[in-house]
Amino acid sequence: MKRIVWWLAMAIIAPAAAGITAWSLYYVAMFFGVPQWLAVTTALVYDGVALGCLYLASEAVRAALSAAGPLAATFVMAGISVYLNVFHAQLIHGGTPAALFFATPTFGLLVLSHLAWSGTRNRARAARGDTPLRLPAYGVLTWLLAHEHAGKALKKSAEERVTGASSMAPAVAPRRTAREVLVEKFASLDPVDAVQLLAGANPHLDPAELAELAQQYGKQMTATDVALILGGERITVQRVAVPAPRPAPAAAVQPSVVPPAPQLPPPPAATPPMPLAPPAPVPAAPAPQGAAAGQGLAKAELVRQTAALLGHGATARIIAEAVMAQHGIAADASYVRTVQARDRKAAAKQATKEPLPVQDPLIGKGRNGYL
Repeated sequence: MKRIVWWLAMAIIAPAAAGITAWSLYYVAMFFGVPQWLAVTTALVYDGVALGCLYLASEAVRAALSAAGPLAATFVMAGISVYLNVFHAQLIHGGTPAALFFATPTFGLLVLSHLAWSGTRNRARAARGDTPLRLPAYGVLTWLLAHEHAGKALKKSAEERVTGASSMAPAVAPRRTAREVLVEKFASLDPVDAVQLLAGANPHLDPAELAELAQQYGKQMTATDVALILGGERITVQRVAVPAPRPAPAAAVQPSVVPPAPQLPPPPAATPPMPLAPPAPVPAAPAPQGAAAGQGLAKAELVRQTAALLGHGATARIIAEAVMAQHGIAADASYVRTVQARDRKAAAKQATKEPLPVQDPLIGKGRNGYL
């Protein structure tokens, strides 16, 4: 579209400039008594030479060659054309308006061609990586109030351009680690793609653990978000085999008959003391085993015993599953976490509690003691 507009403008301006120049040359030739056919031929030859010089100058500029010769010839032909236009205006007594009217098309064609040549030269220099020196954008007030400093800065820029030296050291981009690059790449992913990528690389993690892993890579999401993205599909979690808790050792069987209490010496009374009868035998209760043992204990105590058997590496979900498998008591992960949190709080409170002062045994003993 831009090339069409350019060629359309040249198709309008170039014939008008050539026509007005040819008419002025023909009129001047007829004024000097040149035959009509020769005057027409001379006008056509002049326009042909002027347009040829203009074309050669354009080709030289487009090829990034020296266009001094064609440009000089073009300016000479344009100057002659303007002079003939002014002489033509004097012959017809048109004055300055007529001279400007006759010379404007030629002058406009020359200015438009020069602007086009400047654009072609700038594009060629930019393709070579060469940019012209530009005036710094200081503003009019800066040039007026600090013209000396502005002039020195402009001179320094010109010297650096000529010598190729620069007062500013090139900025060195900070090196980034592979971890930083990967985190940036992961953060730019769509949340759905990021969760699917983590789930495929870590099939043994549940939604909560996947959400925590995503947060380490710069994706802020919760376990609910991960479960929603995965579509509610059941995730196969590889768990460590939970060892069965060992049965509690059998309690020592109490004797069937409680031995009689020793007889106290009779008090100094008139009536003789009555001997105490031995108590009835108390049968020993059998030791709880298996599920019966779990029923006899509190739910929180079962959680504590199972956690102690599994060790510190067991998660709340694993402890809850072990309690359900061994004792048949339903306990979810949140209940296990609550029990553990209460135990930690009680241990911290006990650690910070001040010990009770020990009472001196000599207080209140009289004589050698304290009163």
